[in-house]
Amino acid sequence: MTIVLKAKDIMVKDIIYLDEDANVFDAVKTMVDNNIGCVAIKREEKFVGIITERDVLSRVIAKKKDFETTKLREVMSSPLITIEGDASLYRVSRKLVKHNIKRIFVEENGEIVGLISQRDLVREIMNAFLSLIAI
Repeated sequence: MTIVLKAKDIMVKDIIYLDEDANVFDAVKTMVDNNIGCVAIKREEKFVGIITERDVLSRVIAKKKDFETTKLREVMSSPLITIEGDASLYRVSRKLVKHNIKRIFVEENGEIVGLISQRDLVREIMNAFLSLIAI
């Protein structure tokens, strides 16, 4: 039996985002309120970056920047690393490793349509494995 999952099969479609002019405090509050580890960042309705918990630690706290005056555009990771929706989970995992990232945006027809985290990927691989051994 072959199980072929693609990026679009496991992506989170409802990406939580803020505008690039929002401040770091807004991003941290959004992460806490939604129990997530990152927030996507938009400029004029287009995804342009991401800020993660790690970014807040290394680019804000460690540098003693002010949470309320530092804009997301100043500390976000950009450009975004993307993968096609039809990419296999193997290709997703290889791209995460190649770029040393924990989250990747899914793109179809030039538009960002979803987000995959390492956790999403591991969960789906484990589910597929467990379904195979249960046969």
